[in-house]
Amino acid sequence: MDLAIWIAISAGVLAALAPITQGGLRKINDKELGKYVRKAGLPLPTHLREPLLQRIAGRERWALYGGAIGMALAVVTSLVFGWRDTTGGMLVMLAVVFGGSLGGVIAILSGSHQLRREGPRMARAQATELSDFVSRGELLSARLAPIAALVPAIVGAVLLTMLPHGPAPELTWWTGMAWTATGLTVLALIATELVARLVLARPQHAESRLELAWDDVCRAESLRGLVQTPIAMGVLAALSSLIMVGLVLINPDIRSGAMQQTFILGMVMLAVSGLAVLGLMLPALMSWLSGGRSFVLRQLWAGEDFSTDARERTC
Repeated sequence: MDLAIWIAISAGVLAALAPITQGGLRKINDKELGKYVRKAGLPLPTHLREPLLQRIAGRERWALYGGAIGMALAVVTSLVFGWRDTTGGMLVMLAVVFGGSLGGVIAILSGSHQLRREGPRMARAQATELSDFVSRGELLSARLAPIAALVPAIVGAVLLTMLPHGPAPELTWWTGMAWTATGLTVLALIATELVARLVLARPQHAESRLELAWDDVCRAESLRGLVQTPIAMGVLAALSSLIMVGLVLINPDIRSGAMQQTFILGMVMLAVSGLAVLGLMLPALMSWLSGGRSFVLRQLWAGEDFSTDARERTC
């Protein structure tokens, strides 16, 4: 697929990183905000609307910055090295996902995940932990990501040693791409665990139960975004290994006189990569279908009635 098509797809992914405020660059999308509030499952009185929008804008702005910078660097790199096909396209897609995630991490470290950065604090009956904000399925998928990335990379490398001829030119580039994506997946998981601890260690400031519940929702969303980073990297790494093997096997010089062998090797690689992606995504997908955004409310605020807290303030 041509690099220009990949750039267009990546631009769409980049725009999807900021659906509500466009990073504070454009008018608020009230329709998307309404969807966000409905999925959160909490009332949003007037006095909390602006703090929430500022928090969302900060997160979306950093995600856009990170994704745009990653995309620009990847496009320049692809043009310099002449990768105007799927090689450059996958690099651009990886850069957008990784850059957007890195921007989200910066937003968290800067405090943009908090609804209120100072003020009174409400006491909790017990301390919170990561599993209160992120479902077990999402955590399991994130921690399986390095395995899902590593297994196809290893299998792909082994399958390519079984070829009857020497390696094709595409092998050098895609071997590096696959192993780079695998390494980034491992780094993403390590960073996720470390940053999550920093987030959980920060105090939560709130004047009411409703404000604290909204802060929990904001915190949970940031933590879920972190956890989804190694998942996305794991999927892209597995696909990189599949494409690496596929590009080599469809090379006419490789297929010549070995049609059946290359077909079998291709089917094996397709099965391994497919199972890796399926096994990686299934636990998280089950959690998403059961209402991932409302998980924190079920975990920390089960049975709570916020109707009293939702009364509008009078000036």
